[in-house]
Amino acid sequence: MKVSVSLPEADVETLRRFAATQPGVTGLSGAVQAAVRALRERELLAEYDVATAEWAESGQAEDWATVSADGLAERP
Repeated sequence: MKVSVSLPEADVETLRRFAATQPGVTGLSGAVQAAVRALRERELLAEYDVATAEWAESGQAEDWATVSADGLAERP
């Protein structure tokens, strides 16, 4: 999909420098794609943090801790 955006020159220069120094990132479009991907990953990590905290507070983490090693044995 093609999208047109307006950015301050400083932001465009930042994208150009980023694209020039990152393997696999080509041009402004590649730099914008990498930035959006990083934003998506950051948001996903924040959602994982919330879910992990909710799980720990629910008491289920303690329940799983007692059985998480079941069936695992050290090799002789």
